[in-house]
Amino acid sequence: MSRELQQPPRLQHQMRTVVALATMHSDNVGRRIGLLPTEVQILNLLKLRESAMSVADLRTISRLPASSLSRAIDRLVAGGYVRRWQDDTDRRRVLVEADPVSEDMLAPEFIAMASALQRAVDKFEDAEIDVVERFLDELRAQLEGSDW
Repeated sequence: MSRELQQPPRLQHQMRTVVALATMHSDNVGRRIGLLPTEVQILNLLKLRESAMSVADLRTISRLPASSLSRAIDRLVAGGYVRRWQDDTDRRRVLVEADPVSEDMLAPEFIAMASALQRAVDKFEDAEIDVVERFLDELRAQLEGSDW
């Protein structure tokens, strides 16, 4: 089902607005806790994982230059947000994960965002939410697979 870049202007406008608001929220959270917006998002990516991930995999997902990612991880480790260690089975591989304590440190910062999401969800039927989730899953897959 190709629409040849004919996204509805309203959808494009809404997506850009939501992304901008979320970006500004990240910036504000980072400023309050002493992290850069990129560091907040790296921490977010790590928190979304069920387990540790390699720095190489995080670099692939984040698309950050290795030096920028390394500096960000250093700052997150120093702040107690992230744990980093060498893989026991492959000493060349470095693993990182969000420190469970960081959840307690960050949770208050995201209460307003979580509340807004819940209020929005409450206005829709389950079937409508399923469509939104399917759309977001597809958009995520497209973004992860693109060269941006």
